[in-house]
Order: sequence, then structure tokens, then C-alpha cells
Amino acid sequence: MRENNSEGVKMLKMFARLFSVFVVLMLWAGWVQGEEKKDVAPLMEVETPMYEFAQVVQGEVLRHDFRVFNRGNAELTLEKVSPD
Repeated sequence: MRENNSEGVKMLKMFARLFSVFVVLMLWAGWVQGEEKKDVAPLMEVETPMYEFAQVVQGEVLRHDFRVFNRGNAELTLEKVSPD
């Protein structure tokens, strides 16, 4: 009778270990999935968004470099730029 009881205890301990591993894996999977669902979006930042040119002669070529940074966590694509 004792031998049967000992086998039952061993099986119960093994089940408890497997269940614990299962719970830990499920918690880890939920955490990983939560990390992946963070907002993924570009975030554009322009160092100086406006620039005022001094008076120039008509026909003179004007040039100014705008520094644009992507502070987000996804690719930023500039599709159209306008001098408005």
C-alpha cells in the first residue's frame, strides 16, 4: 500500500512541476506579446521647422537644409515636401 502511495506522490510532484513550467511559459508568452503590441509609429521632429530667407534678387536660387529626425519606432517616409 505504501508503494502505491509513493508512486502517487511522485506523479503529483511531477504534475505540479509541469504545471508550474506551463504557467511560467504562459506568463512569458503574454509578456512577449504585450511587448510586440506597443505603439509602432514614426514620430517626425524637425530641428527648425521654419526658416525666413533674407531679401534676394529675383531668380536667385535659395537653399536651406532642414534636419529631420525620426524619434518613433517605425520607418518614417517623407513622400511630399512643399515650400508653403
